[in-house]
Amino acid sequence: MAQFMKKFATVRFWHRAAAALLLINLLPLFAISLYARMCADDYAYAILVHKAIKDRHSLPAYFAALARQVLHSYRTWQGSYAAAFFSTLVPGAFHPKAYALTGICMTGLLVLSVFILFRSIACGAKARMAADIAAVVTSLLIIELMPRALDAFFWWNGAANYTVFFILEMLEAAAFMKLLRSGSCSNLLTVLCCILSFLISGGNYVPSLVGVECALLCLIAYAVRFRKFPGRLFLVNLFSLSGFALSICSPGNAVRMATDMHTQAAATPQALFALLLRCLQLAAGAIQDSIHLFLILALVFLLPFLWLLCETPVSQAVSQTSRTKVPVVLAAGVAFLLYASSFAPTVFVDGTEGPVRTMNYRHMLLIVLLVLLEAFIVRRVRCLIQNETGEKLQSLEHAFLVNAAGYFGSIVLVFAVCCLYYIVPAQNRTIIPSIAAARSVLIGEAPAYAEEMDERESALSAAGAGADVVVTLPQDRPGLLYSISLDITQDENGWLDKSVAEYYGLHSVRAAEQ
Repeated sequence: MAQFMKKFATVRFWHRAAAALLLINLLPLFAISLYARMCADDYAYAILVHKAIKDRHSLPAYFAALARQVLHSYRTWQGSYAAAFFSTLVPGAFHPKAYALTGICMTGLLVLSVFILFRSIACGAKARMAADIAAVVTSLLIIELMPRALDAFFWWNGAANYTVFFILEMLEAAAFMKLLRSGSCSNLLTVLCCILSFLISGGNYVPSLVGVECALLCLIAYAVRFRKFPGRLFLVNLFSLSGFALSICSPGNAVRMATDMHTQAAATPQALFALLLRCLQLAAGAIQDSIHLFLILALVFLLPFLWLLCETPVSQAVSQTSRTKVPVVLAAGVAFLLYASSFAPTVFVDGTEGPVRTMNYRHMLLIVLLVLLEAFIVRRVRCLIQNETGEKLQSLEHAFLVNAAGYFGSIVLVFAVCCLYYIVPAQNRTIIPSIAAARSVLIGEAPAYAEEMDERESALSAAGAGADVVVTLPQDRPGLLYSISLDITQDENGWLDKSVAEYYGLHSVRAAEQ
C-alpha cells in the first residue's frame, strides 16, 4: 500500500492516468461518429462538389466546384470565406458513410490543438508531462461540458463554422506563446501565423473577431515585454485585419442582413455604449452559469501540475525580473474583455447571445482562458518564490509530491462522488457527451438511426431526376446525432428541402406528415 501511495503522488502516474482517462472518454465519441449522417446546411454547401464528384471523378473538377461554392456564398450569403470553404469540405459528399469522419476529426483535432497549446508553454520533460495533464483536463472540460455536442462535433457545418476556427486559434496561440517566450520569429513561423490569421479572419464573425483581437494582443505583449517594435508580428496583424476587412465588405452580408436578420446598428455613441454594456452583462452571466463544482475541482486539481508546467530555469527567472510585468488584475481583465467581445457580433445583429453554436465556441474559449489565467497566476507566484529560494525550490516541490497523496486522493474522491451524482440518475445520462454516446451505441439507438438514414439516402438516390419524393423522419433520434430542427420539413419550398432536392437532382423533397 505504501508503495502504491508513493507512485500515486508522482507526475508520471498522473500522466498515464490522464492519458487513460482521455482515451476512455474519446472512444464512445469515436464510436458514435460512425453513425453520423449529413443534415441541414451540409447539403446546401455540398451541392456543387457532390455533382463534380458524381459526374467527373477528377480533382480539378472538385476544386473548381469548391471555389464556385465559396464565391457564391461570399456574394449571396455571408463574407466568411474561410467558413464557407471548410463548410464545403463535407465528407458525406464523397460517400454517405464518410460523414463518420466528422466526429472523429473534430474531437481528435480539438484535443490535439489543446495539447499543442500547452506543450508550447512547457520547458523540460517534467513540465511536458504536466502540460499533457493540463491539456487532458482542459479537453475533458471542453468536451464533457459542451452546451450542445451535436453542433460542435457531429454536424459538419456547425463544427466547420466554430470548432474548426477554435482549433486554428489554439494553433496560432501556441505559435504566439513560442514567440513571446523566445523573442524571435523564424520565417516559417511568420508564414504559418500569417496563414492562420488570414483563415481565422475569414471565419464566422464570433471566432474571427476574437482571432483579430488575439493577434493584436500578441503584438502589444511583444512590444511591452521586449521593448522593441515587432515587425513580423505587425505583418501577421496586417493579414489578420485584411482578412477581416475582406469578410466584412462582402456583398453577401448586405443580402443576408436585408433578408434574414434585424441589425441593432450602433449609429450613435449612446447606442454603442449600450451594445458594449450588453456584451459585458451577457459575458458575466455566461461565466456565472459556467462556474460549478466540476470546473472548480478540475482547476484545484490542476494547481500542482500547472506549478510544474510553469517551471523556469533559475537564470531565466532572474533575468525576467528586469522585464515589464503584467499585473494579474490586468491579465484577468483582458481575458474577460476578450471573452465578452465574442458576444459583440450576435448582440449587434439581434441583441442576444445568438444560437447554441456560438455558445459552444464561447464555452471552449472560456475553459481555455480560465486554465491559462490560472497558469499565469501560478507562474507569477513561482517566479517570485524561485527568485528568493533558488535551487531550494526543487526540494520543496519534491517534499510536496511525496506527501501529496492525501491532496490528490481527496480531490479524486469528491470528483467520483460528483460523477455518481450526475451519472446515476437516468435523466442525466444524455447530458455528458461520452456517457450519452456510449449509451446510444449500446442500446442500439445510434445504429438504428444510421440504418434509417441510409434507407432514406438510398431512396433519394434511386429516385429519377425531377421526381417528387416524400421521406419519413427517423424514429430513433440520438441527441448527439439528430435534431428535428436540422431535418427535412413538410414544406417542399423551404430552403432545406430545396437544398436536399437540388443535391439529389430531384424536383422536390418533403417530410411525410406524422
